[in-house]
Amino acid sequence: MGDTDGVFGFVVLAAVLAASIRSAWRDPAFRGAAVSLVATIATATLFYTWHEGWSVLDSLYFSMTTGLTIGYGDLAPTTAYSKAFTIVYALTTVGLFIAVTSLLLEAGERQRAQRRDKRRARRR
Repeated sequence: MGDTDGVFGFVVLAAVLAASIRSAWRDPAFRGAAVSLVATIATATLFYTWHEGWSVLDSLYFSMTTGLTIGYGDLAPTTAYSKAFTIVYALTTVGLFIAVTSLLLEAGERQRAQRRDKRRARRR
């Protein structure tokens, strides 16, 4: 019984997240930030694949853990050029993750407020 509760919760969370993304996508600021974030992560993944010789998966993993400020430390840039790129990449990506998250939360809140207003209007 416990496993199905966790799966149900995950499905509900995924549905709410998908609805928030659909709602946020209507906002040009969210679209711009989301596309910029994906492009930045893709660029970093290619950079690390070419300059560090890592696999695409390792490069994507490093790009995501660096951008999310997790930094496990199992991979690290080895050249001065890669280290300089990582500094600029980290500063840029952290800001983009914050922007996307903030805009997504705003969209979710707008969506909840609209549902609340509809319920109140039906009660009258």
